[in-house]
Amino acid sequence: MNVAVTGGTGCLGRPLIERLIADGAYLNLLALQNDAFLNCQNNKVKAITGDINSPEALDLLCMDCDVVFHLAGRVHSVPRTKEQEEKFFRVNVEGTKNLLEAAKKNRVKKVVFYSTVGVYGKDADFHGDELSTCKPGSVYAESKYQAEQLVLNSSNDGGPEGVVLRFPVVYGPLDRGNVAALIKAVRKKIFFYFGDGNSLRSMISSKNAAEAAIRVAFEAKAVNELFCVTDGRDYTMNEMVDCICGALGMRWRPFHAPVLLADLAGKFGDIFQKWIHVPFPIDSARVRKLSKPLTFSCEKAKRVLGYEPLETLEEGIRREVEWLRAIKKWR
Repeated sequence: MNVAVTGGTGCLGRPLIERLIADGAYLNLLALQNDAFLNCQNNKVKAITGDINSPEALDLLCMDCDVVFHLAGRVHSVPRTKEQEEKFFRVNVEGTKNLLEAAKKNRVKKVVFYSTVGVYGKDADFHGDELSTCKPGSVYAESKYQAEQLVLNSSNDGGPEGVVLRFPVVYGPLDRGNVAALIKAVRKKIFFYFGDGNSLRSMISSKNAAEAAIRVAFEAKAVNELFCVTDGRDYTMNEMVDCICGALGMRWRPFHAPVLLADLAGKFGDIFQKWIHVPFPIDSARVRKLSKPLTFSCEKAKRVLGYEPLETLEEGIRREVEWLRAIKKWR
């Protein structure tokens, strides 16, 4: 089995690569010039140097491959200029278009695209599934949504079949997003939240994301389909904090403010930002986001793919804490 992977050296990519190798696959891996993974000595991995907008590199990447896992993209930054906004579309949309063209040229059978639940445009008080309306509210989300359409329509003109996986918040080693920030804040005892801590959130460990990707890649029913994929159950803030404190060996638990008090503080923050034009630690949007549920259904993935999560929240958080401790990235 020959496969190709873009964006395979980050939090989501490493477990996928490890699983593919364990399953006996041979990989072509797209990597940037300065990527440490270029020094990998595994004879099942062939590193292709280049980026997602390099036709030559993409042609080599897709050569003799049956499936391409497309994880590469621009994330975790807020554009402040028109040029920065354009880079999101250049990487996430044009890059995906270039990859699909190379895949078509090399007769790749299927492209599995890693996307985000951010395409729904909701950050709180929402439960979504594959049929929910998408209203991307950021440049990042809009660029991922446009890329999704390219993937799902690829086979219409003779290109590979496309499958889209929409993931919520991801955690695990190499995470540089929200969960890593939460772990660091809890460790420093500077984290607090609003309400009783029982609002539910959907998440997924990087290992469970890899399991879903493997299943969708080789499932005949998963043709030109999209799937929301989570850990299979949702978590309260209390559960997340308990897992983090347990992994850190801490008895401390964060303070949580009553919602009414938090709402008042949020409104004050709104006024402060409006008149002083300086960011305030608490505003109404932040209060809503930290006190309201945000969940997504995983039932379609379970039904069609037979997907079942392999890793629990406790296991995934423990692995991330061990990684952060090993690289001493606590600040």
